[in-house]
Order: sequence, then C-alpha cells, then structure tokens
Amino acid sequence: MKELVSIADWAEAMSRERVLIMVSKSDCDECEAALAGISYLDEEDVCILSLDNPEAFLLKDELEWLEMEVDVVPFWRLFVGGEVGGTVRGPNLERVRSMLSESD
Repeated sequence: MKELVSIADWAEAMSRERVLIMVSKSDCDECEAALAGISYLDEEDVCILSLDNPEAFLLKDELEWLEMEVDVVPFWRLFVGGEVGGTVRGPNLERVRSMLSESD
C-alpha cells in the first residue's frame, strides 16, 4: 500500500478511477488490524495518509478536510473519479466493505 506524503502523491491517487484513503497514525493498532482485514483489495486501491508522518506536513496542510473532518482513526475516505464517494469513521470493516460495494 502506498503512503501519501506529498502533493504529487495525492494528485496521482486522485487521478485513479477509484481509491480508498485510510487516515491513520503510526501508533494506531486498530488501523493495522483494519489494513490486514481489507487485504482482499488490490494494493493500488488503498493508500495511507499518516497524520504523524513529518514528511507529509505540506500535504496535510493542503488538505483542509483532514482537520475539519478527521476525529478518529482509522478514518476511511473513498474517492471515485477524484470526488468523495463515501466516508467511514473508525475500524468498522463491514461499513467500509459496504461503502466499496455501493460504489461499484
């Protein structure tokens, strides 16, 4: 899975037809378990944005929705054609799977 750390990484992810972003932190055990639970997805379908990665500072600063909307990790955001296709807060993989199937 690709970690998004730059604006160029973000632009590449948004150029895909469909991409699932998991907002995480390095010390989030639920995030690690959730990633393992969605292993059936192609790696290229899932990207990680780690809130505590100092390399991603400029990207986090650019994405205003992170500060306004992310209140828990993992925080899942599906983008379809560069537009928001759904959001799931927390480690509920059934809701993530449902969101993904609804976007097919």
